Amino acid sequence: MTKSFFFDLPDDEERSLIAALVDYCAGLSGEQFEHMYMSAGERLTILFSDFGFARETGVGFEALEKKEARHRMIAARPFEELPCLEDALHCAFYMADQYDISPDEQGVWRSKAAFSTELKRILNRLGLIDRDGFWTEYSVPVQLRGGYLIADGDRGCEQGNHCVERLALSTISDMPEAAKKLLDMSDSFSPDHERYGCYGIFGAMWRFGGWPSEGERSRIANLGCDPLITKVVDQILINQHNSYSHPDLE
Repeated sequence: MTKSFFFDLPDDEERSLIAALVDYCAGLSGEQFEHMYMSAGERLTILFSDFGFARETGVGFEALEKKEARHRMIAARPFEELPCLEDALHCAFYMADQYDISPDEQGVWRSKAAFSTELKRILNRLGLIDRDGFWTEYSVPVQLRGGYLIADGDRGCEQGNHCVERLALSTISDMPEAAKKLLDMSDSFSPDHERYGCYGIFGAMWRFGGWPSEGERSRIANLGCDPLITKVVDQILINQHNSYSHPDLE
């Protein structure tokens, strides 16, 4: 059975949380939605259309399944036909940033997660915030992916910097050849546009330090680059520039 890539939850709880996150996003989008080529709506369109919750229109989606029908779909389908919990959460963060309430980027991991009540309930169930609405240390990788935590080497959050360094090292293991080749063609001083190929492969095939198997990738929504991918790719390139040695990169 294909499970999530960061969270480790009982099956029923995972399905319930996916449904809750889809409901939250649907509450902001409605049954028909035009994304205006804004990143939040584009990503939500990918999530909803790829997993059959709505029909993609080219500029958004339409015919979003009603809440009861969505819940039946999520309860009945095998996990490999459901979006991973991490991607559903990431889409919810994007929608919160653009259409609801979201916190500012902080330099410490323990700060107020200033989301609306509905999303805070979900984050509390996931163990990402405590009862008082503050991020937990467990949430550091998720905060980084959401763009809520500063971790830029010599500034920002020490735990965030350590997380990026750890993920960069674990990412090297089992790295696909296509990713290795693109990383070898880039360097830590190359402009962002030269790294887009790396970012794209990571967005489609990588989650939280690991490379899901081909079967597991059915749960990945190719949402493109995110702040965690950018930081981890940059750290890998810095390691390469500093002549970091690892057999998988030789």
